[in-house]
Amino acid sequence: MDKLSELEAEMLAQMEEMPELYIEENQKFIIDNKLRTITMPSSITLGVESDDDVNRLHFQMPQKLGDVDLSKFDIYINYMNANNEGNIYIVEDKAVSGGNITFSWLVGRSATKYKGDTKFIVCMKLCDGRGVVQQEFNTTVVSLKVLEGLEIENPIIDQGTSDTITQLLNIVKNTSEKAVKDVQQEGTTQAGLITKEGEKQLKVLQTAAQAIEVDRQQIQTNKTDIAVLTQSKAPAIICTEKGEHIVVGDSSEYLFDNLKIYGKSTQSGTPTPDVPVPIVSTGDKGQIEIAVHGKQLFDASKLPGKTAGGATVTNNGDGSFTVSGNGKLKESFSSGYTLTHDETIKMLKEANLYLKQPIATKPYFQVALKSDLGNKYLSSGALEITSELLKHESTYLSIVFYGESAGNINPGIIRPMLYQDGDGTWESFSPLQSLSIPTPDGLYGIKIDFGDSYIPSNHTDNTGKKWFCDVIDFKTREFTKNISKKVLNGTETWRVNTYAQTQGKVMFELNVSEIAQDGIVLCDRLKSAEWYPKSFENDMVINAYSRIIVYLKDQSIKTVDQFKEWLKTHNCTVLYMLSKPATSSLTEGTFAMYKKLHTNYPSTVLQNNADAGMELSYVADTKNYIDNKIKEAVSSQIQNTANLLSLMPLSTQATMIENDTNNILDNMEVTKK
Repeated sequence: MDKLSELEAEMLAQMEEMPELYIEENQKFIIDNKLRTITMPSSITLGVESDDDVNRLHFQMPQKLGDVDLSKFDIYINYMNANNEGNIYIVEDKAVSGGNITFSWLVGRSATKYKGDTKFIVCMKLCDGRGVVQQEFNTTVVSLKVLEGLEIENPIIDQGTSDTITQLLNIVKNTSEKAVKDVQQEGTTQAGLITKEGEKQLKVLQTAAQAIEVDRQQIQTNKTDIAVLTQSKAPAIICTEKGEHIVVGDSSEYLFDNLKIYGKSTQSGTPTPDVPVPIVSTGDKGQIEIAVHGKQLFDASKLPGKTAGGATVTNNGDGSFTVSGNGKLKESFSSGYTLTHDETIKMLKEANLYLKQPIATKPYFQVALKSDLGNKYLSSGALEITSELLKHESTYLSIVFYGESAGNINPGIIRPMLYQDGDGTWESFSPLQSLSIPTPDGLYGIKIDFGDSYIPSNHTDNTGKKWFCDVIDFKTREFTKNISKKVLNGTETWRVNTYAQTQGKVMFELNVSEIAQDGIVLCDRLKSAEWYPKSFENDMVINAYSRIIVYLKDQSIKTVDQFKEWLKTHNCTVLYMLSKPATSSLTEGTFAMYKKLHTNYPSTVLQNNADAGMELSYVADTKNYIDNKIKEAVSSQIQNTANLLSLMPLSTQATMIENDTNNILDNMEVTKK
């Protein structure tokens, strides 16, 4: 290769490695360090609605601001799209050359999600080894236009995702996928590379996560009014969890982003005309009680220190207790606190209650669940909490340090963890929060047992079953009624169904103006069915053609008058789906109580007393969220690698192990020398 060709090849390689150095000046965003302004290229847009990772903007700025070397800073793009949704882009390609810093922004979908102006600044931070910001540089705000686009049936993007996290996970994904391919091609050597690359990626990601740690600390210090202001403006990772009992392990101490409550109506058996089965609905007692707490159920601050009988229990103020003394107790020792019945049922659920403590001291730490049904004690292991206990009005929880007179004193330090959710990892106690939601008419919901291809649904429970429900939505401050209730007593305008007559059956129908075209009717005396029934073995009620249709096995009832007489002695309570929802506003008092609710750091438990479905949207703790995603990604790639290795012949695997062993031994020999 001649000299010219070598220079050309070298230049092409450099252009591929550092393309930002070869971008034309009129295509760069130029930052003035002193004025903090960004001069933009003329006639440029951010893209079109929903563009994703196709437009890269290139930036250039002086390396120095006075005596400050900005090249040592991490660079972020803080942006807010046209719908005022904020996010952060972490710059990955910073380069320094000729006294200038160059970098780029690969514009993701969250920046182009809506047409209009997307605002952004360049933010630079210098952090110490603990992730604490030492110096920070910011530009003034500029904006770029996002042009109108068109998408058909836009997918609902999971609220837990963001461009920031996608970047971090892509680092893991891209390198790991390359490593997996190399394993297939080169075997042992590349298997070693997977490990090295994984460790390298983890360090890079952990460093990035450290830089965000200070944000978590700020979140924890913010309280109600400050949180409202910050949460509405700061970029945040919003996650959503659903269930009758919700447990999240990456929450921050922040106000709820949203809470939805879904109605539910059930029956404990199949109804018949002579043996009705009541319909039980969420909130039919007049209200729903929501409780919010952490995984830790023991409030150490309520258990004071005490000295008695030669033993001393000292509350150390950090959730731990020191038991001191020696010999035997000269008198019985008891120090503790109790929860009221109301507090107890808000904290506990029908499941095992666990107590975890490192050592057994005396006086010993004990939990007691007391009621007229009998007392249960827990000093280690598990205690079963039954629905019978929780429903009994005499039940309450008691937590004590206890020692019998003349018993041995065993000193030590313990830090108890009392929990029903999680793996028992210790965490501090988060005070109980409560919300009472008035439901004077109940909150209805009908399970879609058939016809899910044409019957609407708006909620899916933990088992995967679909429901059509009344909904309380605190973000919109609305109660949406999708289900209505009626008692059929023979005063209605019924008629004989003509189609059934042609089939040799007698069925009666009632036009209901507000009922859905096709749906499901729940009834306390008749079984729900779809039109046209395949079997006529049961007494049935049907919702079809905007009508309620009834079939009775007793076909001797042939006329409308006979059927009305039957209804007079067999009143039927029915729940049916509405064709159009009816909405009303939540009361100011209820909404004001909701606005005080917040998640806890590091975990939050949300439960209710009515088995209602819930959907919680919350601000995730940035560091914990990223760490969890990293663990998931690395675990997935390790499993993929293990699966690939398992497909290799045993002889190949044995050779790989032998080679790895020899390499380790060789390295040990080199170290000794």
